[in-house]
Amino acid sequence: MTVQKRLLDIGIAVFGLLLSFPLFALIAVAIWFDDGRPIIFRQRRIGRNGHIFYINKFRKFANDDFSSAPHVTLVNDERYSRVGKFLDKTKLNELPQLINVLRGDMSIVGPRPEIPAFSHCFEGQHKALLEITPGIFGPSQTMFRNEADMYPPGRDANEFYESVLFPRKAELDIEYYARATIFSDLSWVIRSLVAVFMPPPMNIDELSKDGSNEQGRSIKESRVRLKSTN
Repeated sequence: MTVQKRLLDIGIAVFGLLLSFPLFALIAVAIWFDDGRPIIFRQRRIGRNGHIFYINKFRKFANDDFSSAPHVTLVNDERYSRVGKFLDKTKLNELPQLINVLRGDMSIVGPRPEIPAFSHCFEGQHKALLEITPGIFGPSQTMFRNEADMYPPGRDANEFYESVLFPRKAELDIEYYARATIFSDLSWVIRSLVAVFMPPPMNIDELSKDGSNEQGRSIKESRVRLKSTN
C-alpha cells in the first residue's frame, strides 16, 4: 500500500466516522431494541499476506444458534433480525469497518476479506489476492452486491460460492487492482454508494455465462503488474 493510499484511507475513514456518528447511535439503539446485544458483530477474516484480523460490522443476524448454517448470506435468510435485513440491504451494517481502516487491517477500496473457512480458495492464480489489502468498496463488492440472490435453490451454498462466485470475484479484483490508481479507487467509492439505489447489475443467468477463458488469459498478466505495484 502506498503512502498516498494510506493517507486517503485515514482521511476518508475519519471523515466518515465523524459524519455518520449520529447514524451509528441510531443503528445501535435500533439493534438493541430489536434483538438486544451485542450491537457489533466481530468475525475473523483473512487480511493481506494471510494475516488474520477481526472485522467489525453492525450485527444483522438474530441471537440464535445458527452453527449449522452456511458461511454465506442467502436471500430471505432465516438468520436475519428485523433490523438486520434492512441494514444488509442498505449496506449500513458495513459502517463499523471504518474502524478497521483506521487500524490498518483494511483499506477503503480493496477486495472483500474472506473468512478462514475459505482460505483454500486462495490457490494458484487467486493467491495474488492476498497481496492486496482488503477493503470496504471495490469492483466485486459493487458487481456482486446482490450476491444473496445468486445462489441456486437446492445447491449447496458454500460449494457454489467456492466454485462459482469466488473465482469470478477474484478474477475481477485481480484484473482491477493491477491497474488501480487513487482516482479509480475514488470512482469505485462513488459508484458503490450510488449502486445501493440502483438495480442489481448481475443475475444467475449472466453469472453462468462462461467468461473464464478471457479472464484467464488476462489474469497472469495482472499478477505480474500486482507484484510490481505492491
